[in-house]
Amino acid sequence: MEIRSESDCTTPVVEQDLILLHLGALGAEQADDIRAHLQTCGSCGERYRKVQSVLEREADCSTQEATGLDSQTSSFYIDRSPATHKTGVAHQDDMPTATRFERRELLGRGGYGSVYRMFDFKLGREVAVKVPLFKIDGDARARRRFEREVEATARLRHPYIVPLHDFVLNDDEAMLIHELIEGKTLAQWITEHPSGADPKVAAEIVHRLAFAIDHAHSHKVLHRDIKPSNVLLDFQQPDGALPFHPRLADFGVAKILHDETITESHHHFVGSIHYASPEVVLNSADAHMPASDIYSLGVVLYELLTGSKAFPGTTIADVFRMIAYSDFVPPRSIRPAIPRDLEAICLRCMSFRPRDRYLSAAELAEDLQRFLNGKPVVARHPSRVETTLRSIRRHPTRAAVALLGTAAVAVILALQSVNNRTLSKVNRLLEQRNSQLSVALESAREQLFHNEQAAYADHMV
Repeated sequence: MEIRSESDCTTPVVEQDLILLHLGALGAEQADDIRAHLQTCGSCGERYRKVQSVLEREADCSTQEATGLDSQTSSFYIDRSPATHKTGVAHQDDMPTATRFERRELLGRGGYGSVYRMFDFKLGREVAVKVPLFKIDGDARARRRFEREVEATARLRHPYIVPLHDFVLNDDEAMLIHELIEGKTLAQWITEHPSGADPKVAAEIVHRLAFAIDHAHSHKVLHRDIKPSNVLLDFQQPDGALPFHPRLADFGVAKILHDETITESHHHFVGSIHYASPEVVLNSADAHMPASDIYSLGVVLYELLTGSKAFPGTTIADVFRMIAYSDFVPPRSIRPAIPRDLEAICLRCMSFRPRDRYLSAAELAEDLQRFLNGKPVVARHPSRVETTLRSIRRHPTRAAVALLGTAAVAVILALQSVNNRTLSKVNRLLEQRNSQLSVALESAREQLFHNEQAAYADHMV
């Protein structure tokens, strides 16, 4: 096998894809293509080994902190070129990040980056700092993604959205500085209610999230990754009927509408599969529009009401198929205590066709408010025709077999009908002939009788 040197590599693998490959977050076909490239490209293979080494060290972050390792020596936070430090949402000076932040705790980690609890000496308080797993320098696509998240989040100021305070972007590092929310995620809260939450509480939560999404849409921002783990619950701020204040977070894959500088490959899935809409899964022309976010809100409402995922496939392929065919069990079939009107709202959000959903997140919020006020809602349960079409999408093979069976019965009945008509016609002809034969026979008998009488008379003479 020929191993190419760095100068011979004309299509180097971007660092982000190397990280996603290590995390197992790539599709099977794309992962196989990259592995095949790594086997023949020495430079990319070496870069991949370095990525693996960095990620393995990062995975041991908590252990390192426990042994007293100085968190400020981490390469993620050393500002080697403060002169190139970019200003952010609230950035006023060029304080080096090595002295500005004190890392205290790893809060979470995903396919895009890690989130840390840090003390910000500039702001004088604890903040949540999101750090990409990959370096921005030299990767135009990764840099554009970071800048897009900054721009999308900076546009938004809403009580149900986690605010962005500042950001850092230079040749060596990139960081997003968010408000620190003390509490848990909605995903964690749902696991505490395995049979489903109180329906009114579920409606209250999604009602607030709908306001947040409407605010984002009004500022030309699509979230594209609405899911329970991206909703933070602040238990220090009760919100009306709720014991917590829900806030939508993580605009890492957000899209800014009418941004002509954004170019995305339609071959890469964006978002979280269990909460994706059919048009996103099927890569339709109307994918990644406001209706897709509304669909995701419906899936979150479904999970809140039932305590289970709408599409509980065991593999990615299973989940894709279930979403593409709207193969989910209606909420009341799982939990009959769910109010019919609230189920109707959920099902309208999860309509297969985008045009059948709410026209806006504000319209969804209004219908949820009607439900909470005890008033009739606009949403209606699917008609019998819609239910039948959905059943056909869910089980096309079974529907085809049933259709063939129905067609066969119809053909048999038609043939039987034709046969009955033919038999009736033959019977009428036979009856007519029988009648004619009876008349002819009677006439022959009368003629025979007259002939016998005439012969007898001749004989007597």
